[in-house]
This record gives sequence, structure tokens and C-alpha cells, in this order.
Amino acid sequence: YMMNVKECYEMFGGNYEEIMRLLMTEARVIKYLLKFRKDTCMQELTKALKEERYEDAFRYAHTLKGVSTNLMMERLVVSSCELTEALRHNETDVEDLYNNVKEDYDLIIEAIRCLEEE
Repeated sequence: YMMNVKECYEMFGGNYEEIMRLLMTEARVIKYLLKFRKDTCMQELTKALKEERYEDAFRYAHTLKGVSTNLMMERLVVSSCELTEALRHNETDVEDLYNNVKEDYDLIIEAIRCLEEE
């Protein structure tokens, strides 16, 4: 099954109209989505939380929030923002918030894979 960029954005709860207004071509959107997929920020966030390095985890969550904001990944923006704010306030019981981020992130990665299989 071949998925286009619009379907990809619908799948992960992104704003297709806004990203197209911003980047103008689907080719450019795809380029940034592929960059996003190769980025290790989520893996680093996972590792930092596992090792209870909460300052590092905050930085990675904050970076993820910024990147997802730039790419109009609205669901991930919300979940990463909630995690970022909890970590900013030195909360350490963030497993549920992290799981929300991971769920949204995994959905995006899955959608990008479907896009790549075109």
C-alpha cells in the first residue's frame, strides 16, 4: 500500500495544511520526515530516563518538542510538551508522560516507513 504525505500526516495526527504552507513541496516535507526518522533524540531520551539523568531527559524532550513543532506533528507536540514541563519542574514520576510521547513517536516512525515504501 502506498501512502502519500497527507495520509501520513493524518495517520500520526499532524497538520498537513500547515506543513505544506511552510515547506511548500511534498518532496521537502519527505526530506525532513526522513531526517526526523534518523534523529536519535527519542533513543537518547529513553536512555536518559532509564538512567535517571533527568536534566538530560529534559533537554531531549525539549528538543523533541521543538522538532515536532517545526514539522507540525501536533500530537507529539502536545505529549512532548507535557513531558518537558514535568521534567522542567523536577518531577521524576514521568513514566505515563513518557509512554504518551513514545506512542506518538512510534506512530510517526511507522507512518514515515509507510511513506518510504512508495
